[in-house]
Amino acid sequence: MNFTHLFAFFEVARAGSISAGAERLHVSQPAITREIRKPKDRLGLALFDRLPRGVRLTDAGTMLLRYAEQIFSLADAAEWELKELAERRTPDSRGKRDARSVFSARTECTLSLGASSG
Repeated sequence: MNFTHLFAFFEVARAGSISAGAERLHVSQPAITREIRKPKDRLGLALFDRLPRGVRLTDAGTMLLRYAEQIFSLADAAEWELKELAERRTPDSRGKRDARSVFSARTECTLSLGASSG
C-alpha cells in the first residue's frame, strides 16, 4: 500500500461515499474505486460496507483510518519542520516559493490520482 492508495481511502472515508471522495480529489469515480480496491485486495479485508447511499467503514477500515490520520499528520509535520529548517539555512528565501518547494504528501497523492484517472 502506498500513499496514493491510502489517501484515496482516507478521502472516501472522510467524505462518506466514493463519488464524494472522487469529487474532493477531482478524479473520476472509477479511478478512486481502483485505488481503494488495491489495499482491500492486498490485505484481504473489506474496508467499506457499501450502502444504498454511500459507504460505511468496517472494523478494518476504522483501524486503517486511524493509522491514515496519524500518517498524514506526521507527513505534514515533517514537511513543516523541513520548510522551517530550509528557511533558517537560507534567510534570503524566506517567504518565497519556487519550483523546488516541497509538496505535501497529500498534494503528491492528489496529483498521482489525477494522473491515473485519465
